[in-house]
Amino acid sequence: MKNNITDKNIIKINEPLYTKDDLINAIPYGEGQAKNAVQVMSELDIECFWKYEKSNALVKKAKKNKTESKLPLKTKEEAELYKKSVSAKKKIQRNMDTLIESLGTIDKVKRGQTYFYFWKSSELKNAALGREEISDDRMMARAIAFQFVDVYLKEFLPPSIIESLEVDMDEANDDLHKRKFWQKKLQFHPSGFEVSPNPRIVIGNEQDWHKVYDALNNDYVIQAKYETLHKGIIPSLVSLSLQKIQYVNHKVMVLAYVHESNCVKTFEVSRLRDIKQSLDYSFEQVDFNTYEKNYKFEARVNVGVKDYFKSVRFGHNFKEPEYEADDSWIIKSTIKVPEHFSKKKQGQPDPFAIANFLSAFADSMEVIEPDFLREEMKRRADNLSKLYSDKFDSVPVISISPHEQTGNVEKPKEIDKSL
Repeated sequence: MKNNITDKNIIKINEPLYTKDDLINAIPYGEGQAKNAVQVMSELDIECFWKYEKSNALVKKAKKNKTESKLPLKTKEEAELYKKSVSAKKKIQRNMDTLIESLGTIDKVKRGQTYFYFWKSSELKNAALGREEISDDRMMARAIAFQFVDVYLKEFLPPSIIESLEVDMDEANDDLHKRKFWQKKLQFHPSGFEVSPNPRIVIGNEQDWHKVYDALNNDYVIQAKYETLHKGIIPSLVSLSLQKIQYVNHKVMVLAYVHESNCVKTFEVSRLRDIKQSLDYSFEQVDFNTYEKNYKFEARVNVGVKDYFKSVRFGHNFKEPEYEADDSWIIKSTIKVPEHFSKKKQGQPDPFAIANFLSAFADSMEVIEPDFLREEMKRRADNLSKLYSDKFDSVPVISISPHEQTGNVEKPKEIDKSL
């Protein structure tokens, strides 16, 4: 029996409505990303269903001559007739071709029996969309910039800005993934090895993250719980006037005036909990000219470290390295060091952050001045020697270290007694 289902029996359920503007948005730039008519329609989220007219009657007619098991009618496939209908595809293709001819800027290429469509250039597409004409290089540069923000700076920028960039970051990720550019050509390892923010650090802390940026933007005091190991120096419940957001060692830190202890300290945003506005204090603006002071920096370094400091911006007024002897060089600069947050070291500089940075150079550097920084580097070197010596127990050295840095003389005594 001849199959009675033909294209003549097809009727439309939903008319495929789309405009020239829809087409502009749906068709990609570049032959490598070209899409066929069905893919474009799918991109436009337009539902187009087609079915056979009077199909039930056709089934009954067929049953008069054939048993159900031998029916030539493939009823199970009728739900996909839109995809298989030659006339449906041709109708869409004709409509697209009409629009494409009116634009004159879209190419059509035949692959096998199917036509694929793509914009000749991103500039033409942007012009059709009424956008600024952007070169391919500039489009790539924007994609790289958005991807960089997505990977490394998502926690650093205000959440409202990140939310507004989500679409741009998704498009950048897709564009770079197709070109395999970001994954193969660019690596960002400022620490010398791969370290990046943990994207899960914000999860469960979204509201507090928002409140930090809101308080920073609107200059009001917040009260928050803080998980601190410097108990007795910094209270666990703090009232803060937020001054600056800082990105340090791949962590988002907030520099704040602490009202309870009348000092300035950095806090990890991810460790601030249960944030709420506080009316107990007035907002305090920090004068950074009094909080940070300039100190002359001088160090003896080997030739490799000398070359490194010539290639980066370190402090202010960096001097040309002076040759000393063999592979030894003297470098000089002016550095800014904040005041220590601990009352026991009130009025003294806090070398913690810069000592952390300089410690990475190990035995390739000797700090000569300032004296307080040299003493801190010497303290660390002495303790490192104990850590890697078989004569000393490492546990007390590691346990006491943070308290020595904050000037908490009582805590090391407690640790010594407990060990």
